[in-house]
Amino acid sequence: MSPMYTYGLPEYFWLILFGSIAGIFAIGYLSYEGMRMMLKLEKKPYFSYNHMNNLHKRIDWSLRGVFVAAVFGYWLLFLGLRVMDQPTINLHHLFFGYAIAVTALQTVMEWKYAEEKKAWILTASQLSMLLIIVSVLFATDFFGMLPPLRD
Repeated sequence: MSPMYTYGLPEYFWLILFGSIAGIFAIGYLSYEGMRMMLKLEKKPYFSYNHMNNLHKRIDWSLRGVFVAAVFGYWLLFLGLRVMDQPTINLHHLFFGYAIAVTALQTVMEWKYAEEKKAWILTASQLSMLLIIVSVLFATDFFGMLPPLRD
């Protein structure tokens, strides 16, 4: 039997990583479907994103532009120019912040303009689930898979 090479990672790293990801997706899917059935909402196609109106479209595209500028600025300051060795904001903070901002925008627009008046409740529950997951991931340094960023 040949030894398993882990390249500095814990022995069960991949099992823990894929188990955590599968668990998060399973909880998210089951809570989404349960809420959708309780609220008696139509099932939307996966990976679809429809704007409620032109205002929603303009704000959404503005958020995307700000996000792209923030990622480019991050790359320029921290990776290109090497301003700091250890940046206080990491790239995953930007990605999670963008996801939270877009979901919050979707919730507000559904609350104000959607034809199905209960649709915003489902989106708000998704937003709260996202906030809980992000908070847990940051508080536990991604379940101990990242080195702590605090002193």
